[in-house]
Amino acid sequence: MENKIFSTEKIFITNKRVTVGGITYPLEKIRSVETTSSDRRWIWMVALVAAAIAFVFRFWIMGVFFLALTAILFILFHRTYHVHLSTHTGEQDVLSSRDKEDVATIVAQIKEALRNV
Repeated sequence: MENKIFSTEKIFITNKRVTVGGITYPLEKIRSVETTSSDRRWIWMVALVAAAIAFVFRFWIMGVFFLALTAILFILFHRTYHVHLSTHTGEQDVLSSRDKEDVATIVAQIKEALRNV
């Protein structure tokens, strides 16, 4: 008998399967699950260095431009967290979110379901 363990609009977890984005992963095929992250904030560091160089060489207008660009990039590029599954067919990020706690909850629920397989 299949019992629901956890469900949101993003994911459906039972004692037999995990469904994410219309793709179903049988629990017996999942080897491991973990939270991973990607950080694109390094891009703003490049703009900040460019601003510093512009200020050093007295190109203050360009420096102000790069500082503004840095602020915009810092706002746009946040860390993204992923639900990372390792299955018999390989490894993949099956769900991504900027909400760390949301991803951590989903990973914990999948781990709980795996413990009961």
